[in-house]
Parts: sequence; C-alpha cells; structure tokens
Amino acid sequence: MSQYEKRFWLKSYDKGIPHDIEIPDRPVRDFFKENVGRFPDKPYLIFNEESLSYAMVNELACRLANGLEQLGAKKGDRIAFLMPNVPQHVIAIQAGYKAGTVNVGLNTLYTVPELKQQINDSGATILIAYTRVAQKAFDLQNDPDCLLKTVVVVTPVGEAPVEETESVFDFDTLLSNASAAEPGGAISPDDVAMLQYTGGTTGVSKACCLTNRNIMVMCRQYGTWIAGACPPEEVRNLCVIPLFHVYGWNTNVNLTLFGGGTIILVAKPDPDVILYNINRHEPTIWCTVPRLVNLLINHPDTPDSKLNKIKGFFCGAAALPLEEMRRLKALSGAPVMEGYGSAETTNLITMNPVGNTREGSVGLPLPNTVVKIVDIESGRFEVPVDEPGEIVAKGPQIMKEYWNNSSETEIAFTDDGYLYTGDIGCMDEEGFVHILDRKRDVVIRGGFNVYPREIDEVVYQLSSIQEACTVGVPHETSGETVKTYVVLKPETSLTVYQVREHCRRQLAAYKVPEIVEFVDEIPKTGIGKFDRKVLRVGGSINWD
Repeated sequence: MSQYEKRFWLKSYDKGIPHDIEIPDRPVRDFFKENVGRFPDKPYLIFNEESLSYAMVNELACRLANGLEQLGAKKGDRIAFLMPNVPQHVIAIQAGYKAGTVNVGLNTLYTVPELKQQINDSGATILIAYTRVAQKAFDLQNDPDCLLKTVVVVTPVGEAPVEETESVFDFDTLLSNASAAEPGGAISPDDVAMLQYTGGTTGVSKACCLTNRNIMVMCRQYGTWIAGACPPEEVRNLCVIPLFHVYGWNTNVNLTLFGGGTIILVAKPDPDVILYNINRHEPTIWCTVPRLVNLLINHPDTPDSKLNKIKGFFCGAAALPLEEMRRLKALSGAPVMEGYGSAETTNLITMNPVGNTREGSVGLPLPNTVVKIVDIESGRFEVPVDEPGEIVAKGPQIMKEYWNNSSETEIAFTDDGYLYTGDIGCMDEEGFVHILDRKRDVVIRGGFNVYPREIDEVVYQLSSIQEACTVGVPHETSGETVKTYVVLKPETSLTVYQVREHCRRQLAAYKVPEIVEFVDEIPKTGIGKFDRKVLRVGGSINWD
C-alpha cells in the first residue's frame, strides 16, 4: 500500500469526523421527501421577501415533473435550464430528481452558439428559460441545426406571461394544469441525475455524468464535514453562486438535502444585494468565491452589517488571497475554509477542517476519498510528501464518465481508476493539500516552472491592489515570460516599477513579472474565476 493510500491525513481530521461515511443506496428524491416529511412547514426557499416551505416546493416539483411528462419527457431525457438563482430553478432541479430525467444547467451568460453546443451535445429537446434570457432559447429553437424543440418560460410575478404556442409554454400554466401526485417509476442510485458541463476555459466544455449516488455521497461528505460550524438543521445558505455551476448547486441544493436546511436565493451578485440579504435573512453559512469576498470586504457598509451572524465561510472556485481571508475573518469572527474539486468530482475532494483550518491550503481529503500527488511528466509515479506534482483522486463522488465521450473519459483516468485533475499541487506531512496552479497555467520561463498563484499572493500584499492575475505569454528567447494584470483600488496609484520592485524583494528573479499591465477590469468566467485563456492572448502591454 502506498503512502497516500494509507490516508495518513486522517490524523488531522476534526474530532468526531468519521474516516468513512455510509454510501447511500437510494436515489436523491428519497432524501428530499424525507425532509418534506420532517419539516413540511419549514422555509426551504427564501427569495427577496417570498418564503416557500418544503411542502410547497415538493408540490410544485411534482407538478413540474408531471407537466414535463405531458410534454413528452421520459426518464433519462435531458432537460436543460437557463435561469438565474430564482425559486423555479430549484423547483426544476427537484422535479428532475423526482422524475428520473437528467438536469442540465446552462450558463445564462453564454452566447447562443455556446448554448447550442451544449444543447446538441446533451441532446436536450426541452429547455426551461427565465424570461429575460428567453430570446436566446427562441433563437436556438428556430435554428434548424439545433435539437431544441420545446421552451418553457419562467416569468417573474407581476409580468405578463409568454404567449403560448405549440412549442412554447408558460411555467405557471404548465404547473397549474398538471397533477400534484408523486411521480412513480424506479430510479437506480447509479442512474445519471445531472450533466454538469466543465468550464471550457481550456477548450470545448465536456459534460460530467453525475449519478444519484455521486450526489448523495457528496451531500453526506460535505454535510458531515461542516457540521462543526453549523448543525445541518440550522443551515441557512446564502446562495449567490449560480445554480448552473457545480459549486453553487452542490453547496446549496445538495447541502440542504443533508439535514433540512434553508436556501436564501440571491439572483444578482451585487454587494448591495448580498448585504441586504445578510441583514434581512441572517444566513448561517456562505459558500462563496474570491471575487465576492473582495467586493464585500471593501464595501463601506460591511462593518455595520450582520456578517457576524454567519458561522462559517467556505471559499472555492479559485484561490482566496491570504490578505483577503484574514480581513474576512476579522470582520466576521467566523472561520474561512477553502476547499477544492471540480465538476468531475461532484464539486469537492478536499476541504479545510472547521476546527483546524490551514491558511494557504485547500484542506484534507474528505471521507472515503484518496488523493495522490504523481509526477507531472508521466502521471504514473507517486512523488514524496511536500514535492509538487499532479493531483489525482479516487472516491465515490467521482463522476461516472464524460457524456458520450469515451476517448476523453479514458484520458481522464489512470489505469487504476484515479481521476487526473489537471492541477499541480503538493501534500504536506499532515495531509493538507496545497494548490500551486493548473497544469496548463504553469509558466515555463527559461526552463524554470513558475506558478502564477505564488506571484498573485505577493502582488496582493500591496495595499493599492484590488485584483491581480498572472499568466504566461510567449517570449522570443525564454519561450514564455510572466505577465501580471492589475486592477487598482479607487483613488490609489501604483507604477509598474513599484509592483516589480515589491516582487523582486520576495521572489526569485525568474518569477518576477516581466510585464505588468494596469487594467480597469480582469475578464472572468461565469462563476467569477479569472479567465486566463483570454488573458494569455489579449490586452495591450506595458513594459517597464
């Protein structure tokens, strides 16, 4: 047995956290129904001033599942969603779990061609779309080369419903005309419940097949892990991360399956709106991303808000600069824990313990999970503790396969079933995992490996820095060189020379950015990650 398979990190677990959890052998719908039985009148969804109980959402989800069946949907069919964080999005997710259809969340920021690729790849013929992005759905529906046939439109309260046709339906009308009976039909724990598309930041996105079992394992792993911060039944999640993303879906819809929590939906990632919801609804858990942390800690009203009612912050999707983590802790008094995973892992494979958080680390492997660090070149040989390599993982939360893509599935796994993550990291002697960078983001400058995250951390130490992102760009003699994009805080100033001199004092010469560019905004993906693919090919250059 290898050093990693001995799971030496178990000694670093919080007291009471099991080394392994029971792997459920039932479909997801059973667990939501149990919560409905236990807490029928408890708020399940809160949106602005509206509150929907468990019993109410259960009935609406049943009606939607039966209404979609009337439109021709059958078990295993893919049903696509194009919605922000509104109650109808969660209702649609639960309806899919009940009916055995496959949920396909689509990014509302995507263009019509991007959406078309995922619609055609998934084979979805039915799309539920929010009215403000419904024109994209109609454009797809009218494209003879797109598989989409039927659109169901969600309209906010107070607005006129869509004009119905033979292929366009109003969401509320569909539900009112459908049965409220629980859908029947057998669902296996190994049936695919969700196609989660990868971000596509390194090429065309692929769909990860996530089964009922994947989802329920992740629910129990995550829910058990964070119970030290907040008991499951007291969870009131602030849901700002988009539900179409694996992180937003898992840390909100999935987490509340564990103990019957409440989801506070925020449709717009605006700091004023976020603070309003914190003050009005007093969430106990916030799963967030660095961009939102940055906006909140720099907001003038945050010090006087109810941020201190939150018992635990969980940050993912990208690295949270240490300076910002410390500021959030100081403002809230609550632990801030980073985790790590991907669409392929049903969101998480590691998480910082609530009572033993390690700054700069993404934490320990979760129960039932083995994480290894292997050599970058071949991906076959384990490297010693504290040495960098590619992170590979095995566990019951790992996806079944890529949808209709056997060649990519084969590439994604080692011969003994570990998932190649594509991320470079190391594990220390206590089992804490440290992410260095994406394998594709490592800059090779004159033969030296440069990890952009290390440079970003140094740049963020400058008090004038609002955002910073480092990438590799082509160079005539060294192959690649280091470029850092910088956004300054309002009413501050900084020069290229000052940034580089600060880096020279803390970094080896080959790591110091050769190029520093000041920009008004750094392009981001739909989830708020810096879009390094765009940064590597775009933008003007400011030379020192």
